[in-house]
Amino acid sequence: MDNDAIGKVKQFAKSHKTEIIIVGTSAVVITGIVVGARYQVKKLSMLNHAKDIQIKSLEQACAARDVRINELMALCDRKDNVFKAVISDSLKHGSSEAGRHMAERKAYLHQKAS
Repeated sequence: MDNDAIGKVKQFAKSHKTEIIIVGTSAVVITGIVVGARYQVKKLSMLNHAKDIQIKSLEQACAARDVRINELMALCDRKDNVFKAVISDSLKHGSSEAGRHMAERKAYLHQKAS
């Protein structure tokens, strides 16, 4: 650069000091805001990923629970069928205890239906 151009630059800088300081300060502040916002976005992304992992784990636990509930319901049905067969056979052989169990089962089923 020649001396004339350098002189013009110095003159421009002297006459526009305030504007240069404002623009420079604004650039620094905006850069800080952008960097801070990018950090927050990254932090939120990491939190979302952690939540996704937790949700997937809970969904798997619920699925396992549902399978176990179905197994237990099938087992209860099987037990009930065996119990009815035992009560029926015991009644045929004159068991008063079987009659009591039959009455309790009938009361239970009536209460369950209500």
